[in-house]
Amino acid sequence: MRNDLKLLPWEICSEADGWNDEFLESVFFLGNGRMGVRGYLPFEPDSRPTQQGLFLAGIFGEIKDGITDFVNLPSPVCETLLLNGTTAVLASPIHRTLDLKSASFYADFTLAAGDTRADVRYTRFFFPKELPALLMQRFEIHVQSDVELELRSGINLSSCNSPIPDDQVKENTELVQLAPLQFVTDDGSLFSCTFETVGTGLRIEQEVQFHAPEFTQGIVQNSGAEVTCPLTAHAAAGQTLVLESWSASVQAATQMNALRLLRVIGVSAHFGTRILPRGRTHGRIATERFPMKNCKSVCAIRCFRLWRAVLHMIRPFPSAQEV
Repeated sequence: MRNDLKLLPWEICSEADGWNDEFLESVFFLGNGRMGVRGYLPFEPDSRPTQQGLFLAGIFGEIKDGITDFVNLPSPVCETLLLNGTTAVLASPIHRTLDLKSASFYADFTLAAGDTRADVRYTRFFFPKELPALLMQRFEIHVQSDVELELRSGINLSSCNSPIPDDQVKENTELVQLAPLQFVTDDGSLFSCTFETVGTGLRIEQEVQFHAPEFTQGIVQNSGAEVTCPLTAHAAAGQTLVLESWSASVQAATQMNALRLLRVIGVSAHFGTRILPRGRTHGRIATERFPMKNCKSVCAIRCFRLWRAVLHMIRPFPSAQEV
């Protein structure tokens, strides 16, 4: 019997040691009806291909001849933090909170590399039906001494499915990657990875863009296990640095040119969605999209306004006394 969950009005909280807790990851699952991820966290050093992934409605791959399965897609929850050039590891219990009113997931923990420590407040938020393909992640990193920071953020490529064995009495150890990487595109302001599902031939594109004025963005790197972009900064003792990662996960087969889309709907289209007048969405065209890099200023303005509204729901970083 688990007794480490605390149920409050409109909140579920937990404090536990270690990254890997499949029970809590199920409890803290977050999604918006179109896509979602389990409640696992960034910065975990170990790869768990069947637990770490992104689920996108309607995306199936052929796991065996004639048998399809819901694809465990590569995940945009993929970060590593280096403090003064050394990879930081978990140095505290993890406090998780699922806010049911704002549909937000929070986690507070401390990372350390030697004597250097950083307190992290992590926020995850899926936008509702107006922006169903967009995931926002926010990192607030509070350092206790002067430090050179490097945050590597991007997409975890190792996500796999685990097929049910023919002999269901036996434990299954087989892993099948149903959405292998096809190519990576980097235009400096954002990068994208394109995947194709096995057997069904569906093309999925994941685009990642950062809002991190205090960081310097480097060149995207593909290690084979992940595609990440290094972001570096110098932080003084007592400073809190903030980085926001925006990722859009879309089916790329029905791309529309931005100008044509603007003519068709007369208003705006956002990352991964096509919005009709008065905010109505229409079934299958909800997957029609155009790349973030083609967004016109009106789109950026509307997304910025939505983001400002989200900021009112995000909890402030704990004070030094609370930490």
